[in-house]
Amino acid sequence: MDLQVIDTNVLVAANGTIDTHADSSCQLTCAQRLQATQDNAALVLDAQQNIMREYQRLVGAGSPNSPAKRFFVWASRTAPRLDVQLTPHATRTFTEFPASEGLRGFDPDDRMFVAAAAVASQSGPTVLANALDNDYAEHQTALQEAGIRVDELCPQHIKVEP
Repeated sequence: MDLQVIDTNVLVAANGTIDTHADSSCQLTCAQRLQATQDNAALVLDAQQNIMREYQRLVGAGSPNSPAKRFFVWASRTAPRLDVQLTPHATRTFTEFPASEGLRGFDPDDRMFVAAAAVASQSGPTVLANALDNDYAEHQTALQEAGIRVDELCPQHIKVEP
């Protein structure tokens, strides 16, 4: 069973309800990834519940039949999961976030997903799913060097700054 770290933007894109630039193809791909994770994977979350709080904040009171809401309910109740420990760090956000110079400019809001993937990868093959955030592509080399595998679900929306 694969270990999956799902960035919140995958839930947002799957719903297509919050102001997002996800086209219908991206929305479908993200909804399918959420369902595939529910069917065939173990979800990686942090023991401190940072990821679940972010999911809840962005999914909130949405339609109970939306892909993101179904995923959130599954994640909070019955998901096979790996809870990883994340330790706050003054400059890297989390101690488990790779101490690579190439990741210095990585978005602090997304560091919990990378840190969770770094810890989970010690337990087995781990994939971090991203839909809309450019920072994963912008830091692709440093992430790969740190052993973080990112699956870009909507590459048509990723714009890497030169």
